[in-house]
Amino acid sequence: MTTKMRIDTSLPNQIANFIIEQIVNNQFGPGEQLREGELAEQFGTSRAPVREAFYILEVAGLVERKPRRGSFVKEYSKAELIDLLELRNLMELMALERFDLRRSATPLHEMQRIVASMRELVAQRDKAGYSHLNQQFHECIIRFAGSKLIETHYDRLTTPLRVLIKLSWENNTLDRSLEDHQQIVDVLLREDAGEAKRLLDAHNRGTIHRLEVYFQSS
Repeated sequence: MTTKMRIDTSLPNQIANFIIEQIVNNQFGPGEQLREGELAEQFGTSRAPVREAFYILEVAGLVERKPRRGSFVKEYSKAELIDLLELRNLMELMALERFDLRRSATPLHEMQRIVASMRELVAQRDKAGYSHLNQQFHECIIRFAGSKLIETHYDRLTTPLRVLIKLSWENNTLDRSLEDHQQIVDVLLREDAGEAKRLLDAHNRGTIHRLEVYFQSS
């Protein structure tokens, strides 16, 4: 599972994926207008696929269309972003309730691989790379639910948070985050989903606290 629009590889979806990455990498900031003509020229197409991409992103909660003004990167209030984080936590805890090692072996093995890669990035203090792997790790948790519908709604819920979470990382929090992820994997390998839920809830609430501190200082 990725945080990109995965329905197809049509041109509107390609444009939508490009805009998502630009938003996540802070190239398009909150409230910034998206220029139909510039994007159409960049992709060598008419404006119709660009408008369709804007519609896809509006449904995903990333773009806001304003009558007679155009399309803009959606701005979320601090309270709304905290609400999204709370919902993200609830969805992940629900997915862990459905954990079954026989059915969940593939995402769990992927989580082991991700944690190993995370360890290398922590040593390098690569916040951007770590943030990307962090997103993949949490997406694996959602796959325990065994529901494409839940995965789709999770994508829409968490994509607006990606840039904010990346910006909030501090070097000392990378070490603690890595330890949290390793502990979650270890208890899941022991098939202790209850303990995994406790650890995950504490980990996610630590993220919420970190972002609240980030809001206060920004």
